[in-house]
Amino acid sequence: MRRDPITREVVDLIADMSNRFHDEYEAAAAAHDLTGVQAKLLGVVADHPVPMNQIATVLKCEPSNITGLVDRLAARGLVTRQPSPTDRRVKLVAATPEGAEVSGKVWAN
Repeated sequence: MRRDPITREVVDLIADMSNRFHDEYEAAAAAHDLTGVQAKLLGVVADHPVPMNQIATVLKCEPSNITGLVDRLAARGLVTRQPSPTDRRVKLVAATPEGAEVSGKVWAN
């Protein structure tokens, strides 16, 4: 299938914009000693606690990866784990006030 030049240009511009956003987001996260994925996790939980399995879905990764990410963020005092009030098997991850502040700063950069 041949693409017309305008479609090709639009696709190239979207790809370029996506790459630039990714690069700038990674740099903003690094400015706060975070990886891009750590910053994204903080963004997911910044406003309210979220179950760990839901975080994995949002970040499109295996639930086992979330455990390590949460461990590292918890060690820095940026998130906490809480039991779910409706299902004691489920752990919720919540941003601490410092974590919510850092998340806001990443997005402000």
